[in-house]
Amino acid sequence: MQKIINKLFYLRLAHMTLMLAIGLCFYVFSKIPHSWWLMMTIYLMLGSVEPGLVKSRSIMRAKGTIMGLITFLPLIYLLQLNYRFIPYVFMLSVVIMNTISPKKYHYTTMFITLLVLMLSAYDFTAPTAEGPWQLTMNRSINTLLAITIIFAGEYFLFNRFRYASKLCYLYQIRTCRTINKIRILLIKSSRENQVLLLDDISNLLSPVFLDLMNSSASILNLKTNISVQDKDRVQLFNNIAYQTRSKLLALYANKYVLSDVNAAIETNEIIKQQLLTLNNALVKI
Repeated sequence: MQKIINKLFYLRLAHMTLMLAIGLCFYVFSKIPHSWWLMMTIYLMLGSVEPGLVKSRSIMRAKGTIMGLITFLPLIYLLQLNYRFIPYVFMLSVVIMNTISPKKYHYTTMFITLLVLMLSAYDFTAPTAEGPWQLTMNRSINTLLAITIIFAGEYFLFNRFRYASKLCYLYQIRTCRTINKIRILLIKSSRENQVLLLDDISNLLSPVFLDLMNSSASILNLKTNISVQDKDRVQLFNNIAYQTRSKLLALYANKYVLSDVNAAIETNEIIKQQLLTLNNALVKI
């Protein structure tokens, strides 16, 4: 297992290094206007560790950039009718882009694009050589180049080495071990520390299931080179894992809230059986 972890670590490191090196080359050596935008776009899209989620983030960023560019062109001309509205548009964009859910990243990107373009258009310290149409085209070219670089890296590095399935396998193993660890903790703990115990359970489960959800999303919801059988196994694993998490809470309630020893023993046996099912449903790599 440690061998797989090391391989995925070096693969991820190679992926990020290569993508950032290509973006830096465009920034330093190319004559494309605003090439820093290309470098920044690559850097932001590489923030998702999941290979499939990097691709998903790239698609949402492309949609958001296009929406921002379409909104910017008429808005920049409308604001010329009354310049007093400019600071209000700035403040509104900042507020909206910081309150939108991360699941709607394309809307966040839309307002970021709108804000950056307006900052470039309204430069009060020096005259800008570009008009709105030139500015829009230059930013579009940089965004499209960045997304092309990201997609190429996804295809040649992640799909070839089945990165998504191997990472999902590791998260599944960690989920099984964490569930079993909590089960043993609930059985052996005394009644005096039940409040702290519930807090410990939450702190252990939350990051594990968040990683499992993100890893599964890159397999179930996106086009990857994963077989239909493996996708079914991933979905089955997730369903049983969430049921087992509920049983852990039931075990806590039976032992510490209801003080029902027989119900606690029965729930513990159910969790053991579900752990066996989880081990049989691990994704193949």
